[in-house]
Amino acid sequence: AALAPLGGGYGERERRRLAEVYANLAADASAQGITAVVATVSLFADVHARNRERFARYLEVLLACDEAERERRRPRPVDGAPEVGRDIPAEWPLAAELRLDSGAASPAQIGARIVARWGEARDA
Repeated sequence: AALAPLGGGYGERERRRLAEVYANLAADASAQGITAVVATVSLFADVHARNRERFARYLEVLLACDEAERERRRPRPVDGAPEVGRDIPAEWPLAAELRLDSGAASPAQIGARIVARWGEARDA
């Protein structure tokens, strides 16, 4: 499994490649019995589906907020770089087990909800 180097870039191809690298890192950790938490902006339906198939214990969490908050948080674009949601279509997760409003909860509250849900999935 390829882990690195990547070479950078913001286009769809580069973003998909980075999503693959993150999944490979998580798979390597998982194979060693380590729980991997991966934060990624990989808004591609096929990436979500592939991860769901690949990992026996997979918890997909969608951190959402309203459009005004998303705009407020949006980093200043790199000159000429394509942006997800503007130049690259965003494919929001269809089957996230947990959807949290990051505009209405603190990072600590969000983290606690994720850990609690992971525990529920583990105990099921």
